[in-house]
Amino acid sequence: DKTAKNLTFPKMNNIATYAGDYTGTRTFSISVEETAEPASSIVDLSLITGNYQAKDGDVLTGKLSDPKQITVADGASITLRNANIEGADDDSYSFAGITALGDATITLEGENSVNGTGDSGDAGIFVPSNKTLTIKGSGKLEVIGSNACAAIGGRGRVNCGNIVIESGEINATSTSNGAAIGGGFDAACGNITIKGGKVTAISSNGFAAGIGTGHDSDANCGNITIEGGEVTATGGSGAAGIGSSNWARCSNIIITGGTVDATGGSYAAGIGSGSLNDSLVATEVA
Repeated sequence: DKTAKNLTFPKMNNIATYAGDYTGTRTFSISVEETAEPASSIVDLSLITGNYQAKDGDVLTGKLSDPKQITVADGASITLRNANIEGADDDSYSFAGITALGDATITLEGENSVNGTGDSGDAGIFVPSNKTLTIKGSGKLEVIGSNACAAIGGRGRVNCGNIVIESGEINATSTSNGAAIGGGFDAACGNITIKGGKVTAISSNGFAAGIGTGHDSDANCGNITIEGGEVTATGGSGAAGIGSSNWARCSNIIITGGTVDATGGSYAAGIGSGSLNDSLVATEVA
C-alpha cells in the first residue's frame, strides 16, 4: 500500500498513531487544528494609542485609559470582556462611550462598564438611525448616558435605530432628559425589544422614560416589545417607566412574557404615556 496516510495527533499527546504495518518510505500530510482564539482579535483598551474601530470578532477588554473614540464597524459582532470605557469629563471627549456605525451585535462576558460623559455629555452606546443593535451574553453591563442622551440609544436631537436585548444583566441609567434605553432629548428612536436577561433602566434627574422616549414634544419611539426576562424600569419626572415622556409619543407597547416592574414619574403611567400628553399608547399584555 503506497497511498498517502494521514496521521492523527491527539491533544496533549505527541505520539502519532496509525493502523497497519508499513515499511519503506512514506509521505504523510499533517494538519494543525487551531482552537485558541487568535491573538489579533483581543484588544486591550489600556494599550490602544488612538481612536479604535472594532471589527467583526474583536474582543474588547481592559480599561480605556485616555479619551479615545471607540466605534463598531457596520455589521460587526464584538465581545465586551471585563471592559471599562469611561468617558472623560472634559472638552476632548465629545463622543459616546461606544458608537455603532451600523448594525452591530455586542456579546457580554464578565463585568463591563460604558460611560459616555464629556463636556457636553453623550450616550453610553449610540445606535444610528435605521440600524439595529443587539446585546446578548452571560455577562453584565453598567451603562450611563448623560446630558440629554440615552444610556443605550440616541443622542440629544439625534435619532437612533432599533435596540434588541436578548440576554445578559444590563443596568442602564440616563442622567438628564434622555431615556435610559431609547431616545435622546427631542429625538426619535426605533423599536425596542427585550427577549430575555435582567434589565434595569432608570431615568434620573430628568424628564425622560426609563424605556422609550426622551423628553420634549418632538421625541417619539417605535414599538416596545417585552417577550421575556426580568425588566425593571423607572421614569423621570412626568415620564412613564415604559413608554413616553411628557409631551412625547410612543407607539405600541406589547408584553408577552417575562416579569415587568415599571414605575412612572409624577402624574405619569408606569406603562404608557407621560404627563401633559394628549396621545394614548396602545398597551397589550398577554
